[in-house]
Amino acid sequence: MTTAEAVAAYTRVIETWGTGHLAGADEPRRTAELAFAVMLLRELRGGLHFAALRAYGVGVPDAVTVDPTGGRRRKRWTRPNWRSCGSG
Repeated sequence: MTTAEAVAAYTRVIETWGTGHLAGADEPRRTAELAFAVMLLRELRGGLHFAALRAYGVGVPDAVTVDPTGGRRRKRWTRPNWRSCGSG
């Protein structure tokens, strides 16, 4: 799948979800546009966070373990191959 195809598919999924869940809103299209923008900002923040971890040589499992709001309880879903996202 190319980048353009992925963006088009993602946009269709968001639009389909919005049509089904936001139909009663005063301006459903605008609400869906804003929701899509918030989702993209969330993904950007996550990507920048992982890039910062890697820049400082901190692996994702280590970062999850020391997270004061989640810590070891959240680490149970961490996949072993995530180490490659860290200092490796």
